[in-house]
Amino acid sequence: MIALLTAALALATPADEAAIAELERAWHGAADAAWMEAHLAEDFLRPMPSGQIWDRARQIEHVRRLPAAPPLRVSVEPLRIRIAGESAQAIGEASLIDAEGRVLDRNAFVDLYIKVEGRWRLLAAHRSQVRPVDNGAP
Repeated sequence: MIALLTAALALATPADEAAIAELERAWHGAADAAWMEAHLAEDFLRPMPSGQIWDRARQIEHVRRLPAAPPLRVSVEPLRIRIAGESAQAIGEASLIDAEGRVLDRNAFVDLYIKVEGRWRLLAAHRSQVRPVDNGAP
C-alpha cells in the first residue's frame, strides 16, 4: 500500500499542481456556466449548508440564474495541493474582494479533482464560511 501511494505521488508534476491552482482561482470566482460545463466532472457533487447535495446539473443551473454581478477579485490563499496519481485535493481559503478592496466573503474549502482524458475536472467541492472568532474557539 505504501509503495503504491509513493508511486502515485511520484507521478505528480509541477504542471499538474499549477493546473489545479489555476482551476481553484477560476472555480472560486466562477459565475460562468460555460466554465463549469467545461471543468466540472460528470459526477460532480457539492454538499450545501441546507443539507442538500447538488450535482453538476444543479450547480450549473444555479449559476445560469444568478444576476449579473460587479467584477470581483478572488484571492485563493493559503492553498495546499496534494496530488496522488489521477486524483488531487486542494485545501485552502478563498476570498471575494470588491473594487475598493473590501472582503465580501471568505470560505475555507476542500475540493477534489480527477484527471479525465488528460484534463483535471472538479469532482467534489465543499465550502464553509469563515466567520470572525470572538471567544478564541475554533
